[in-house]
Amino acid sequence: MENSENDYAVSQEMISQLQQRVIESHPELAKEQRSFLSSSTLSRYIIAREGNIDKAFDMIVASLNWRHEWHPEKISAHEVREDISMCKMYIQGHDKVGRPVVIFKPANDRDGVGSILTKVRFYVWVLERAIQSMPEDVSQMVWIVDLRGYRVGPSDLKRVKLARALLETLQNQYPERVAKLILVKPPWYFRVLLAVVKPFVSQRTLNKLETDNGDGSTFLVLHKLIDLSQLETTYGGLSPPHYGEIPVENNQIAMEHTLAASENENATFSPISQSGVTGDNSQGLVPDCSMDALTKDSTNPDGPFLSNTPRNLI
Repeated sequence: MENSENDYAVSQEMISQLQQRVIESHPELAKEQRSFLSSSTLSRYIIAREGNIDKAFDMIVASLNWRHEWHPEKISAHEVREDISMCKMYIQGHDKVGRPVVIFKPANDRDGVGSILTKVRFYVWVLERAIQSMPEDVSQMVWIVDLRGYRVGPSDLKRVKLARALLETLQNQYPERVAKLILVKPPWYFRVLLAVVKPFVSQRTLNKLETDNGDGSTFLVLHKLIDLSQLETTYGGLSPPHYGEIPVENNQIAMEHTLAASENENATFSPISQSGVTGDNSQGLVPDCSMDALTKDSTNPDGPFLSNTPRNLI
């Protein structure tokens, strides 16, 4: 059972009042998003606005309009396949109370690949998948933000814009979905970025931040929160690292991969199983997302993220 840290008791009367206002004022949106307007969702929006029904109403209507425009439930793995292959964000197991764990490695994001919009759509795809994986009695997730390899560079402004867009999406479109946001080994200059985006982040979100600087393979905050069987070996756990596999969501996506390979005689693709896990990695086309692989390079002793290759880190 999930342990709720919400400090606002939400009554059924408050939920019913908010639901009725939404249905009466925006009947078409409410009909379109009826599966979204669950009691659990309404409760989270009320909590996010500290029990103020008027503010919760404004917030959820804005989300209904956002979902109408973005259709987050329709974003496919095929659409975001390039971002998936970067291993920059993925779901890895669950914590001790059953909440899915999302691992975010912003240093893996490649500079010049995709716009802020396409990157945020990928993050939304991960969020939607995390929500779909939640057991019935769980409504929140845990984030591990691994900041190793993060460095300040020429893409600072774009990184700040992306960080702000991601945080605003989290707190405005997915309120109370993140229970903990753990920063792993943040560099000292990360405080500068945090100071820039802080005015756009609610205090409730900031209160969920924790830091784990680790000691060798021991990460005390992570080990207290997540069983070692569910934690990636990168953080001293027992679970194998993620390999940037592209889930096969339907036969059409698999067919598109086959056609793409046949149309480009120079391209070689790792086989994709029906379970969505890529097969033979002998060609190195499915990246190894373990921290060892990401910080070691035989041709560059400083590691790939300290090379001259520009990276859009966040």
